Amino acid sequence: MSLALAAPAGASVGWGINLDGAVAGDPPAFSYQSNPYLTQLLGGVPCRNSNAVCYARIYVPWDAVNDGRGNVAGGGCEPSPSGPGTPAAAFAGQLSAASRLVGMSHVLVTLTVAGLPNDDIWPTDAEYGCGLSGLERQAPGVVEWEVFNEPDSIYSADSTATGGPDCTHRNGTWVGGAGVQYQCLFGNSAARPTGGNGHGGSAQGAAYWYLDAKKVDSNPGHTLLAGGFNYSSSRCVTSSCYYPRGYFRVLSKIYPRPPDAIALNPYIDVSYAALNGGSPVPAPSSGLPSAQGPIALVDRFYASRPPIWFTEVGVWLTDPGKEPVTSGCGDGNPQDDGTWAGCLNGNPNAQALAAEGYLRLPSESPQVQRVYYYDFDNQNPGWDSGLVNISAPLLGPHGEGAPRTVWCVLHGFAQDHLPADAAASAMQAGAGCAAPAADVAYLSDPLPVIAAATLSPGQVGRDMMLTVAERIRALAAAITGSA
Repeated sequence: MSLALAAPAGASVGWGINLDGAVAGDPPAFSYQSNPYLTQLLGGVPCRNSNAVCYARIYVPWDAVNDGRGNVAGGGCEPSPSGPGTPAAAFAGQLSAASRLVGMSHVLVTLTVAGLPNDDIWPTDAEYGCGLSGLERQAPGVVEWEVFNEPDSIYSADSTATGGPDCTHRNGTWVGGAGVQYQCLFGNSAARPTGGNGHGGSAQGAAYWYLDAKKVDSNPGHTLLAGGFNYSSSRCVTSSCYYPRGYFRVLSKIYPRPPDAIALNPYIDVSYAALNGGSPVPAPSSGLPSAQGPIALVDRFYASRPPIWFTEVGVWLTDPGKEPVTSGCGDGNPQDDGTWAGCLNGNPNAQALAAEGYLRLPSESPQVQRVYYYDFDNQNPGWDSGLVNISAPLLGPHGEGAPRTVWCVLHGFAQDHLPADAAASAMQAGAGCAAPAADVAYLSDPLPVIAAATLSPGQVGRDMMLTVAERIRALAAAITGSA
């Protein structure tokens, strides 16, 4: 399909946003919930504007309501602690806040690692069943559930050499040493007893969670999302889709029907668009990975071509890695050609193209039915894809922050502009966003120098971002002109 000729994505795709962070107040609300830059993107309840943000996604620990002891079949799942300050209370507050923005039936609840310090980081099959059953009991109006967020990612609460016993005790596999940061993974085929809940490894064990979820919830009116892979596994060429291949090989054997939908997080496709005229799809001749790889792999296992949801995607404003591409980013500096950091950081033109690429993600496949942006304003500190810049010098008199070029593009799209037109309008004088000070990373100073041959964007994690304190000092100095 020619991207230039593709129909407006909003005609068949639902657009959402990830709501992350704590809530407070009565009724409970996210700190940014009434920010006009957010509310101007929303379609309301019910949502009648297909280009507006009509859906929300929240994260909840699997053990927020039931801690996993007991079993669903016996009706004896043990409840987790409740009351102020507990994961159960946080879940109730976040669900209340999100439902007021988009409506309860438009809230996607995503399960994550344990929130209680003595429970398994990743649940066993029995624990998962208890966890999901408790969450669904507390949220009867929710009809969309993502089985697990990024089972292929790491847990690094204790990255010292002494964290191993806690990791293995809590259903994890301890890896690291010899100059490599210690990390706790879910499952490993080399672990004894076999990791991944005894199913052979992380991908295999994660596939069983979908079966566990279907045993708890077989309601045909509900949507249960399989997959949920991180940004590295959500991009590949079909021949190298290691983690998704292991996952779907097992899932297709243990569950007789296709999943209701499949979640991917293709961040790097959006960064690629910044260097390639707003297109998130590499040319087939390039050999570069994209979300089209795992989607093609899915279709090899399921002839029905199940729906794809991009549940977490943002414009990575200061990606310090590099892909093997040579496109220029249009800022007039030949030294920036083909580099992520030089093109993205503080470059409104590149930001507009990246945002256009986000809106054109559905062109990767007609199976794409939902796309969620991550995030709004740095509610996950250091993760650089916010729509507004909330650094102290840019907060403004009402604490709303300054809109970035990405916000202008999404706002134009919500006003029914085509993605390319929305990107072009964001760059026009008077758009209010074409200012490098608002486009740079949340309070960014120069990114660390990384050899392109050793790290790719798929290997660069959130820990590469600099501390917020360092960024505040750097951006304040840049704006005020002080040293």
